[in-house]
Parts: sequence; structure tokens; C-alpha cells
Amino acid sequence: MRTRRRIGSVACVALLVAGCGASGGVVVVDAWTRPTPPGVDSAAFYVTIENRGAAPSRYLGATSPVCAVVVPHLSTFDDDVASMGDAPSAVLELAAGGRIEMEPNGLHLMCLGLTAPLAEGDEIAVDVELDGADPVVATVIVEQR
Repeated sequence: MRTRRRIGSVACVALLVAGCGASGGVVVVDAWTRPTPPGVDSAAFYVTIENRGAAPSRYLGATSPVCAVVVPHLSTFDDDVASMGDAPSAVLELAAGGRIEMEPNGLHLMCLGLTAPLAEGDEIAVDVELDGADPVVATVIVEQR
């Protein structure tokens, strides 16, 4: 049985309408993933993290009730051969006024141990932890892009 995950507080619902979560000047915008076929137990989440505050921050981690673990990965290409591995810490630094953009064929959050296939229209709650800020609750929308 598929359930849609929603954030309960009125403030967070207002943020979701705008497509983002926020905490201490840090916001997560444009969070999405693609639908997964049956039997696939991983998915790439693409988010943009913006630091609208005056102090630097850095990505510390993320969790989601639909993933056993969420880890930052970086896809790289060498002579048209793609590979994927853990993201280096330097790409997870967030300067004041800076942003971390996660997109296909690059930096992304890898959801490993997916509990069920993701279908178009699903909404997935993801808690993003950042240094010096409260966790940012974001909603990842499942859509075909």
C-alpha cells in the first residue's frame, strides 16, 4: 500500500506549497526524484540547498523514512565511462549566500534500501542536517523529468 508522506505543521505546509523547507536561513528547493521500477531498491534525490544566512554551513547528512540510508554521491565521467561514489566533503560546503545544486549526472543524494517503488506523484519526506542550523524538512516530489 502506498502512502503519501506529508509534513503536519501549518508552517511546513506553507513551505511545501512553495516547494521548499527552511531552517536558519538555509532552504531546500526544487527537491525531486524519478519514479522507480519494481524491484529497484535505490533512487537518486536531487535537491538544491541554499544558504540565505550570513554564516557558512555544510551538509552533515540526511534521513528519510523510505530509505535505509541516504548518502551524498557524485557521478563522474572519464572517457564516456560513468562512475559513482561518495561525494568529497569539499562539494558539501555551503558558504554564506552559497548553494549546493544536486542534479542528474552529478552530485545527488542516494537513497539506498528503498522500502517500496516510487511512483509519479509520490511525496517523500527528507530531513537534511546542516552544520549550525536546525534540520531542514524537505519534500522530494516523484516526477519524470
